[in-house]
Amino acid sequence: MKAKTRNHFSDIADVWNNKTWVKSDEFSNEIINFASFNRNDVLLYLGIGTEDLAKKLPVKTVCGIDLSAKMLSKCKNIPRHNLLVGSAEKTPYLDETFNVTMSRNLLKHCEVPEKALKEMYRVLKPGGKVFIIESCVLVEEDKDPPNFCVRTVEPYHPSFQTHNEILSLITSAGFNLHKHKVYTFRSRWLSNWIKASKASDKIHNMVLDFYKEAPKGFIKRQEVRFIDNDIESNIFWSLIIAEK
Repeated sequence: MKAKTRNHFSDIADVWNNKTWVKSDEFSNEIINFASFNRNDVLLYLGIGTEDLAKKLPVKTVCGIDLSAKMLSKCKNIPRHNLLVGSAEKTPYLDETFNVTMSRNLLKHCEVPEKALKEMYRVLKPGGKVFIIESCVLVEEDKDPPNFCVRTVEPYHPSFQTHNEILSLITSAGFNLHKHKVYTFRSRWLSNWIKASKASDKIHNMVLDFYKEAPKGFIKRQEVRFIDNDIESNIFWSLIIAEK
């Protein structure tokens, strides 16, 4: 799975920023305001990608690691010596190096997300904080539509999780929850997601048709609307801060 994930993100590095939630200043501001970063923070960003979010963080130092060298090649604001190609499940950093670790939509791309969380715990100083940002579903029965969508381009993609399941993962890694919430990001997303995934018109129509047949409860909770061959809906995000 790791090699397939690396190859997928390397393939879409040039178009990654087409995703609505990636290029949204509103979403970035929500994340930054929730985190309340300190100007003196030395932060490790696992799965830093193209630095679309990392370059906006009001901290002293950002170090980043990512499976894809192609994604890292898009980072222009963070010094090259602060960026490493590698896995979030096993990093080269010393114990208790950082006072903040963070990731965004990393855990759902890990075969064993517990390993990544334990690695974040290991490299954090005592009293340090982990900040987890993960798209999620509200209830178990809402997993099928987003799972179907992402698996049209990543057949190996693990299942979406509920907010409570993500909280459980974090506490099982040894962290103490500090604060958390589910943030609702609403957007018209399908066409942009197709571009950002380099997916075909066939996949566009498959996802559109699947959502049209989704259960009524899902349609209601996501407030799904179909507009000009596109989908507008709520996208739910777990924003979680925990402490070591």
